[in-house]
Amino acid sequence: MERTFIKRTVEELESGNLLNNDYAVNIILLFEQIAPDEAKLYTNRIIDSELSLAKLISSAVEKGKTTDTYSCNKVWIIREYKIKKYIDISDAYNRIRNFAHTDEFCYLPDCKKENIAAFLIKMEHSDEKDLVEHDITIADIKKKLEELDNKNKTPVLI
Repeated sequence: MERTFIKRTVEELESGNLLNNDYAVNIILLFEQIAPDEAKLYTNRIIDSELSLAKLISSAVEKGKTTDTYSCNKVWIIREYKIKKYIDISDAYNRIRNFAHTDEFCYLPDCKKENIAAFLIKMEHSDEKDLVEHDITIADIKKKLEELDNKNKTPVLI
């Protein structure tokens, strides 16, 4: 069974399909437990590419729901420890912040862009204690994506 898992994981990594999976980081963590040396080769390749790193980070972001007396809200939760396993979190933030201003970012599916926005929000407020008590909501995500979209647009000179 382990051999089959390793074979299929390698095939998915080689094809680039694994990083499109919402659970990619969890699959890679399991792969690392079963075949650490082989997994290390692939994770090094993943963090060398901004697009792959963005997809890995996206898969380390989970969605949940919170409720209060009047509403139910979708929230984003960043599992930093899953990212830190492969790359320094500050380096990841700097690279993803720059990546978010590229055309490649614009072509990502909306769900991945939302996850990247959540990661950026979390990192930009990591030193603020109130963020621990404040969930990242769809309103936060939309605001961040609008901010990124506005920065990505350049005026056309006539």
